[in-house]
Amino acid sequence: MILVTGATGRLGGSVVHLLKDRGDEVVGTDQRPKPDGFSCEFAEVNLRDHEKTSELVADAERSEEHTSELQ
Repeated sequence: MILVTGATGRLGGSVVHLLKDRGDEVVGTDQRPKPDGFSCEFAEVNLRDHEKTSELVADAERSEEHTSELQ
């Protein structure tokens, strides 16, 4: 899983689309609400919220470990 911060912005949104197009599992984050039609999992979170940010990173790391075990 790849965690993309600023996913509702112009650059972050482009990164999300590129990663999804190449088949990656993506979770987008932003402090703004999820836009209509957003193409991946999304978490509305301010990165200054240490607890929520730590949870997201830990989830991404667990997902990556699980993927590595399957390969």
